[in-house]
Order: sequence, then C-alpha cells, then structure tokens
Amino acid sequence: MEKSMLDIKLSDKMTSAKKIKVKEIMKYLVFFCAVLAVGTSALPQKTENEVAPKQQRLITNTIRNLIRQISRAIKENGLDPVVIDDFEYEYNIPFLVDVRLFIEKLRFIGASDIVIKQLDYSAIFNRLRFDIELPHLLLVVVDSGVTANIFGEKYSGQFLGSVAVNGIGLSGEVRVNIGIISGISIRSLDVKFRLDRIKSNTVIVVLGEDWSLNVNNLLNNDIPNLLKTHENDINKFLSELLKSIADSVLKPNGLYENMISEV
Repeated sequence: MEKSMLDIKLSDKMTSAKKIKVKEIMKYLVFFCAVLAVGTSALPQKTENEVAPKQQRLITNTIRNLIRQISRAIKENGLDPVVIDDFEYEYNIPFLVDVRLFIEKLRFIGASDIVIKQLDYSAIFNRLRFDIELPHLLLVVVDSGVTANIFGEKYSGQFLGSVAVNGIGLSGEVRVNIGIISGISIRSLDVKFRLDRIKSNTVIVVLGEDWSLNVNNLLNNDIPNLLKTHENDINKFLSELLKSIADSVLKPNGLYENMISEV
C-alpha cells in the first residue's frame, strides 16, 4: 500500500531521532552511575566540610552535561521547534476511498528548554536532590482538517487554536548504597511530578459537531484536577517505576547490556 507523505515524514523523524536513542541516552545514564560510584567511594567519609567541592561537582556536572546533550539532540532532530507551514495530503482509491488532509501553519516549541532549578549531591549521605522543569510548551495551529469519503460515507474534522502547558516539573531525592563488592544500588528514590497550568483555546469539530467546549474544559480543568486529586498515587507510581528502571540498568547483565546488544 502506498505510504502517505505524513507517514514518510513521521518515519524519517523517528529514524533520525534514533541517533539519540537508547544507545546514547543509556550510555550517558550508565556513565553517570559509574561516575557516581567512583566519585562517592573516593570521597573521605568524614564531615560535609571536609569533602572536596570539586569532587561533588563532578557528579552534578555529569548530570548537567547529560541534560544538555538531550536538549541538543531534541533540537538537532527537528523536535523543537516543529514547524509546518503548509502541508497537504490526498489518498484515493477510485469509487472506494477518498481522503484529504491539510495543515496550515503549525508550530510546536519548548521541548528542548529543560531547566535545572535544583541539583545538588551530598557525598556524606550519598544523596542526590534535583528539580527539573519544562517551563513552557506551546502548540499553535492556524488551521487543519480532514475530509474523507469511505465507501460512500462522508467524514470530516477540523482543528485549530492553541494549547499551552506551563511548569511540567519533576523533583525528588535519590539515595544510593556504595559497596566494594556489591557496587552501586538505589537505596531509595522519591519523586514528585507537578503541572502548573494548561491553557487550551482550541476549536475542534468532528462530523459537524463542535467539541471545543468539552475539549477545552478537559484540558483546562479536568486533567489538572485529576492530577491534583491523585497526586500521591502518581508520585508513588513514578518513584517505583524509575527505581525499577535504575535497578535494571545497574544490575550486572541488566537492561543496559541487553539493549545495547540489540541495537
């Protein structure tokens, strides 16, 4: 079956994005863990004032460099900004299917603007505290729509407007155990997710029915309220998920080695 221009463009972006992909990001993550293990075990376990500041900065600077690499990769892969001035697609099977799609002036910005609000490491307690945020994500579409005639049935849809998401953040604390034989392991990991605000001002019409009010209310009110109501459960789930991922990465013959062998 013939591929659409949209399919090809999305496929190209996904292929291009694999340059950062598992191999790159996992490499940075494991390198950070190695630095953490070596750096902390080398530090004198006395008082905080006796710990060489530059040795602690080695840990935090490694993380800062990782975040800069991710931010740069997002830009280099065309994911910030995403700009589509005019796009049209048409697919036709005579007497059976006729689909027309268009996008006029789409902009998406903010995905690479990763702000480190707090990042500090204590060698005494083998503790890392962090607060990372995406301050502002913005999607603007001047107009877009689709019309279709499938086996004689007509369908249509339209989307335009803007959606802004402010203050997506993740903060938390990671404590690790360092052992000469056992190596590095995560003792505890607690994170908190936050979302300051969603501001949606969109027009959405599906099959001639205007869903704008419902969708805007969902984004502006329902989703933030839902996140607030289930805040503790969400934070617990994220903490357990991230700890599980970190444990898999750190264990011998774990996630990193298996994934690298498949790349």
